[in-house]
Amino acid sequence: MKAISIITSYPLCDEPVIKNRLLPFIFEFGKLGYSINIFQPKGALYNFESIDAKQIMLDEPKIVSGSFIKRAFLELKLTFQLLVKYKKVSCSSDIAFITMPSMFLLLLLPFIKCNIKILDVRDLTWEYLKDNNITHYFFKRFYRFLFWYLSRFADYITVSNKFELSHLKSIGFEEKTKLISNGISIEQFEKMVLIQEKDSTEDLVISYIGNVGLAQDLSFMVELAESHPNFKFNIVGGGNDLERIRSLVLERNLKNIVLTGRLSWEQVLGLYEQTDVLFAQLTEEFQTAIPSKLYEYLASGKRVIYGGDIKLESFFSDFSGIEFIEPKNQEMFDLAISKIFNGQSTIDANLNRNLIHKNFIRESAVKKFVCEIGLK
Repeated sequence: MKAISIITSYPLCDEPVIKNRLLPFIFEFGKLGYSINIFQPKGALYNFESIDAKQIMLDEPKIVSGSFIKRAFLELKLTFQLLVKYKKVSCSSDIAFITMPSMFLLLLLPFIKCNIKILDVRDLTWEYLKDNNITHYFFKRFYRFLFWYLSRFADYITVSNKFELSHLKSIGFEEKTKLISNGISIEQFEKMVLIQEKDSTEDLVISYIGNVGLAQDLSFMVELAESHPNFKFNIVGGGNDLERIRSLVLERNLKNIVLTGRLSWEQVLGLYEQTDVLFAQLTEEFQTAIPSKLYEYLASGKRVIYGGDIKLESFFSDFSGIEFIEPKNQEMFDLAISKIFNGQSTIDANLNRNLIHKNFIRESAVKKFVCEIGLK
């Protein structure tokens, strides 16, 4: 039987972003008759019933936040442990699929022996390192060279958005780089299109749904709640910045903002129904990223305000009802809300949903990639 090994530095079930990225690959290769080994840190098991897939776990859990040097050391250690585990189990793999964002998984490429090596670059994390930190400055430049050198050992490099595609083409990987765009699953899409418009006579409800991390800096939503007492705000999701945001809400005794923590998918769908405007944000350090959550937002038929790199607006020019503002810019946020209220910002929910269905269904993107590289 043909075999594929998937190597990740995050547990499949513990991180929704990882699960959303990997499951379409796993099920597509399962349908093609591959035996699948998933190498990962310790975490919850996913129940694979219809395909031959096995999670092979390390004894240690995923790496939590720490100083740059400490985290780098721990990720290097984790990479070595994954390699040792792989060597013990998968000496006969036909395909190896190494998925970042852990930068150090790149080091596996020269040591893995198989017919096809695929490097999945989900994020250009090294480009987020700040030049005003001397350690970050030199490491970023060293890693750029390392990436250029070691990526030559990959047969294909997959990326999740057009910005990453453009970046890798610019450094000489035009032929082997393939775009497998972020998006949503077909199952999610079929439920999102059933979401109805909220009653406009009720108070305006603005919701963030996703990871509550440092990259999002949702203290901005706390400031918005304080300056807009007649609006209702929801922050839905978990993450390493959740407790800080919760403390800010308590300190300011705000009653018009709710932090729900992580909810089930059915609960999230209910919250979409109750929302007027969906908000997302990535701070300046992370502006090369395009949040996959935006595609889910657009499939909901709701209006969207995104705080991030204004240059990304061109990637969404075909969509309607999405406003781009600078991160943490309240003046631009208020202008976007004003445009929604006075009818300057129009939305065509059917147009958005058709574009998502045509271009941003995860399973379709994976099938296209598999056909392009001749595996189907």
